[in-house]
Amino acid sequence: MNMNPSNQAPTRIVEFCTLEYRPSKAGILSGAPGRLIATVCRDLSNSLTIRVEPEWQRFVNLEDAQDVEEFLADLSIRSVEDPTSLWAQLIQINWGLVVTGELYRTALVQGPVESQTAAKKPITSSPQTTH
Repeated sequence: MNMNPSNQAPTRIVEFCTLEYRPSKAGILSGAPGRLIATVCRDLSNSLTIRVEPEWQRFVNLEDAQDVEEFLADLSIRSVEDPTSLWAQLIQINWGLVVTGELYRTALVQGPVESQTAAKKPITSSPQTTH
């Protein structure tokens, strides 16, 4: 087996954070776990990719839906206009309807899909919701 690093497939580092919905009613006060609403990925070039839960309207309370929709629209715009500042904010949201869930850094081996491996490691523990 050749252990020469120059023969290894290149890797790509990706960081991602999950964003969770916490209902405006009892959810925040009760400390109830949030529902995954989006995942935001950042690569080394600092570009952001946002994956929104396609069925988010099914579990978001009606009275919160407009605010969540506006938040997601703003996320889309700011991910292009100022990804650095947006990422810095996203990884530490700890109040309101949408909060930071988990933060991870992953190393992906570039190559055919069959050979891709990931080493998912938490960057930090989940932020605590303030009351």
